[in-house]
Amino acid sequence: MLDNQRGQELIDRLTQPQLGRAYGAEILLRRQAPSGVFGWVSYTLSRSERMRSGQWVAYDFDRTHLVNLVVGLPLRRNWDVGLRVQYQSGKPETITAGYNQARGTGYLRFDARIDKRAVWRSWLLDFYVDITNIALLPEEVQVGSVIRYVLPTVGLRGRF
Repeated sequence: MLDNQRGQELIDRLTQPQLGRAYGAEILLRRQAPSGVFGWVSYTLSRSERMRSGQWVAYDFDRTHLVNLVVGLPLRRNWDVGLRVQYQSGKPETITAGYNQARGTGYLRFDARIDKRAVWRSWLLDFYVDITNIALLPEEVQVGSVIRYVLPTVGLRGRF
């Protein structure tokens, strides 16, 4: 019965109108190069809060800090390979001191990408394969519950 009650509380928190606010800032340093190593590093400070019992508290899915490091290398014959490392701070957790007063463990992810550029008539085509979370690192979805996944994506982008 307790699990049903907790489930209903979660559904109510996610579906009923609430007063909230979100704010943040981002910085990005990028290196573009026609040949040689290219990439960027970015940091995002993002805060999502809800009003609860007269005070602002972190929203259940808030991840305050996000860091991305992307490195790519152009190869011969219009091939590129790249790697992304991403870190996200942990989500809020309710502890005995109060609602969402602590943070779970952060999340680290490694992604890889390979793409090929080709010209067809007046079109520039990019064929790519992305593999998200190649290291199969766990991500916490709920307190005490983690998932491990790899997400391959194949795509085509055309420009003229």
